[in-house]
Amino acid sequence: MDGRASQPPLARWIATVLRLGTLAAVAVIAVGFVWATIAGQPRGGTRPVIEEISAGGGDGVTAVGLLALTLLPILMLCLAAAAFRRAGEPRMVVTTLGVGALIVASLVAAAVIGPSI
Repeated sequence: MDGRASQPPLARWIATVLRLGTLAAVAVIAVGFVWATIAGQPRGGTRPVIEEISAGGGDGVTAVGLLALTLLPILMLCLAAAAFRRAGEPRMVVTTLGVGALIVASLVAAAVIGPSI
């Protein structure tokens, strides 16, 4: 028996969007990697993501895919919080936004600490 049939619609929707978003981001990363390899672009990974995207080329496309892959869970948490709010589940809204805040805090910490390492 397929376990997906017993999942609530919100869970199926979130799982589907995460799956498709991940596949799309990985496809963009793959295109960027192939482009950079064919173009012979250097692979240093020493520039911040925004600079990499601004520089363009294959590495810029790869950076867009990595950024999308990073931001996808945050987007899904925001959409889930909105769905929980509409469903009248205040505890789930607070929990979902708390998890999102932890992810955002970790990304900010990495952006601040990363350049000094």
